[in-house]
Amino acid sequence: MRNQKDIDALRLMGIIGPTHTTNIYEADATKQHYASATVYYFLGLGDIESVWDLGCGTGVYIQAFLDAGVQADGIEINCEILPELKTDIQRIGFYDLAQPLPTSYKPRDLVFTTEVAEHILPSGVRSYIDNITRLATKWIVLTSSDKTHSPGHVNPQPLSYWIDAIQQCGYHEYDDSISQKARRFFSGLIPGRSLAWFKNSLLVFRAITENDNR
Repeated sequence: MRNQKDIDALRLMGIIGPTHTTNIYEADATKQHYASATVYYFLGLGDIESVWDLGCGTGVYIQAFLDAGVQADGIEINCEILPELKTDIQRIGFYDLAQPLPTSYKPRDLVFTTEVAEHILPSGVRSYIDNITRLATKWIVLTSSDKTHSPGHVNPQPLSYWIDAIQQCGYHEYDDSISQKARRFFSGLIPGRSLAWFKNSLLVFRAITENDNR
């Protein structure tokens, strides 16, 4: 069950109707609707004006961030998604995230990378993590899967693997409190097995500041 403040905010955004109180992920909700709700939640982390979506797919989250007034662009490797794009193609660069990204890609407040990590071969993990941590000045939101049910899941790992990999770079630290709260948020909104990665594997990292080192 969502609290009334969150419900009212979702109504104001046009994501849920006037009588809807518990679940915005019903059969009549579109993919853009749940993308908008997801964006609304993560913008609540604070001070987010620019976003990279690494492994952005069709760009549905890019468009949701743009609709919320945030600068957003993405990087994707799969050109087959072109016919299904949900945002301007100029917003997406096509690169392999398992390789170092061009230095022309400048850091932004948030790096959002969902259901990508388990598709990165072990040999490419270091570059993938380096890309994430270089491009995120404030926040990282990452989800992954430790399941092998999909042929594309070439590197399923426990959450601790990705937490250690990012923290070893020394720029960001895992925030367990924020991560657990986010999982509860999505578990309360999403029915059944839909969007299980948000409910089960969502990780939030914040940048380490000078004050953290004192």
